[in-house]
Amino acid sequence: FKPGDDLNESTPVVRPTQIENQPWLHSLIKKSPDILHRQFWPDGQIRVSGREFNGMVESECYQKSELSCLDCHQMHGANPVNQLSEGMSSNQACAKCHSNITQNVSEHSRHPADSPGSHCYNCHMPHTVYGLLKAMRSHEIDSPSVGDQLASQRPNACSLCHLDKPLSWVSENLGNWYEQEKPELTKDQKNIPEGLRMALSGDPNQRALIAWHLGWEPAIKASYQNWFIPLLFELFKDEYSAIRYIAGKGINRLIPEAPLLDYVAKTQLRNASLLIAKKLFQKNLIENETELQWLSSESYGEIETSLLKRLRNLRPKKSMQLVEW
Repeated sequence: FKPGDDLNESTPVVRPTQIENQPWLHSLIKKSPDILHRQFWPDGQIRVSGREFNGMVESECYQKSELSCLDCHQMHGANPVNQLSEGMSSNQACAKCHSNITQNVSEHSRHPADSPGSHCYNCHMPHTVYGLLKAMRSHEIDSPSVGDQLASQRPNACSLCHLDKPLSWVSENLGNWYEQEKPELTKDQKNIPEGLRMALSGDPNQRALIAWHLGWEPAIKASYQNWFIPLLFELFKDEYSAIRYIAGKGINRLIPEAPLLDYVAKTQLRNASLLIAKKLFQKNLIENETELQWLSSESYGEIETSLLKRLRNLRPKKSMQLVEW
């Protein structure tokens, strides 16, 4: 492959939504039935890092326009973090084609113009990709939809910032603002904060994404609740070390005075450092006399026991392996 060549001629791009046009993919799936599941959400969106181009080619901005990687990124002269060109961490990237929206963005976003909720990429390129022990932005540009989440199990963008709101709240607002269909929801989806519900009952991919967002600055500012840290305590006990790593970073961010949490230490040492963090959290609660909803009345450093057990029992039993290459 040389820059400018047709990539499909040398290295075909896997597109689960186009399987009928990719006969060569059939033999790979037959040989390894989980190959798509390990890299893509059920609806075909990419879920692991290193596949940004796979996402972009499925976007209408690519298919109906001339969008390319170089519209936002450059190899040289850019910030090494994300290799974004100057100004591309703002709405400037989208304004080149959607100036009619960005000129009065709050009318479209229903959020204050200077808030993260009016940043195009937070809604249309949310962090639903896992890689490098963190959440990363999807490069398939789409719109948040509760219906899409129910079909694909991929968290919707609204819930990743408004972790404290149930899925019914998202559905109601998207329906009222953008005339989206309001799908039927379960009792839990109607009443339990989606961040809490998905972190406790979700699969490992979902738990990792929620753990990261619990420590994400826009989500903290928009929706912080006293159950954030106890939920991170619970995720730090996860069987997957990657989830423990992400949860530990979140705890250390929200409780800076806590000891550095070692996600690969022996269970006894992990529990000892977690206990110190819990005591610091409890001291803060007592001093501030804050709201204790969803927390155990016996130990304010833990999620309410019956809710915790019930939601954990809803977790998928099958183990998960995500492939980042």
